[in-house]
Amino acid sequence: MASESERCVDELLFTTNRVNELSQKLTSNQTNELLVESRRLIVETQLFIANNKSLIPSYILKKVTDSLRQLEKQVEDVNKAKMTFKFTSSGPSRSGGCSSTEEKEEVLGDTPKKATPQQVVDKTKAITSSNPVFFGFRERTNEELCMNASEVDSKDVSLVDLSDCTAKIIGLANTLYIRNLKRTTVLVCLACRAITITDCSDCDFKFVCQQLRIDSTTNCTFTIFTSARSMLESSKGLTFKKLDLDELAKNEKIERNWLIDYLRRANFNEHQNNWKCIDDFDWLSPTSASINYKICE
Repeated sequence: MASESERCVDELLFTTNRVNELSQKLTSNQTNELLVESRRLIVETQLFIANNKSLIPSYILKKVTDSLRQLEKQVEDVNKAKMTFKFTSSGPSRSGGCSSTEEKEEVLGDTPKKATPQQVVDKTKAITSSNPVFFGFRERTNEELCMNASEVDSKDVSLVDLSDCTAKIIGLANTLYIRNLKRTTVLVCLACRAITITDCSDCDFKFVCQQLRIDSTTNCTFTIFTSARSMLESSKGLTFKKLDLDELAKNEKIERNWLIDYLRRANFNEHQNNWKCIDDFDWLSPTSASINYKICE
């Protein structure tokens, strides 16, 4: 059964996907419906964070707050643009001054009213009971799962509650969140940011990513190509191996030029693999290697 912290993380990751979707839609379509939905989601998410901050890992908190700031700025910019357009198109009044107070109030009516405490509480209930956008696979057993490049391009992908499965993600994902996998094999062609793994056991992972974060995971093998140091905490029995890009392309029948193009799009250096650079936060001895993982040359 998932802990309270895990449920908070799941909720925020799903909500972040929705925030990013709205942000993308607002770049080309500034309807009142989208603005209202964006404001509602901002208020709901901010209160959810305030009520559960102690349960949310710092990297998840940063991820969602960065997305919220971007959406807030877009909403503010749209409101300013509407206000400027209204003042300009209405023209000067007959007295030669600016447009009337009534006209200003009409424009400012688009600005959201400050929510009362009761309204905020009601909206918080909505975020925990609704079905936020989830992109990925969850609650699967003994299945072969696959996402192709067009499906995952620049999206945040989640793999949650999988047992005895094989999952392949071929394409350029933004981030990947993995939780509670058992006896599962996962191949991720490329994640341009971090891959976060929590509560997994007896799994085989093959990744290309900027950074790998592992928490509360046991008896797993990681064959990786990473451009930054990997971080692990509360984990043991891990094995790390080097992922060869040529071998990956050959085994998965991927064109090498296609793979290298994706790497460069994500600002990777295909000649620099930091697969052996690992920080174990539970092993602070500077003179001896951690017993929680091993390097397999």
